Amino acid sequence: MKAFVFWTAMVSLLSGAGLQFPAISMLLMPTQQTGMLSHVFGLMAMFIGISLCSHDLAQRGPIVAWEGMLRLGGFVVMAGYGIFGDGGLPMLSAAGFDLVVGLIYLIALPRHLRTSLTSLLFDASPQR
Repeated sequence: MKAFVFWTAMVSLLSGAGLQFPAISMLLMPTQQTGMLSHVFGLMAMFIGISLCSHDLAQRGPIVAWEGMLRLGGFVVMAGYGIFGDGGLPMLSAAGFDLVVGLIYLIALPRHLRTSLTSLLFDASPQR
């Protein structure tokens, strides 16, 4: 679980860094209004990636759990944009990736830490 969280955090970090450059952000967010939004979301992804790179899942568990919730929300938004907007297959692919990662975070993390998802989301884990 630690390696999975680390490597998905690295993907967030790298994609967030990529959103800081207009040529790359147009590939990741193919809209006409990338500008500020791509920079804001890129910075958010970078900071989440940095915070999740820690190998101490017992301490970072609530952050990882909320990142799972964020990824499920991201799936809904990106899938809608990919299906009904002009995002197309690249956006649907990103949505699918977020769905899989979010579900793994929310299902496997509590099992790995031997606690409940509710305890992680409310930061009430007895491990600390």
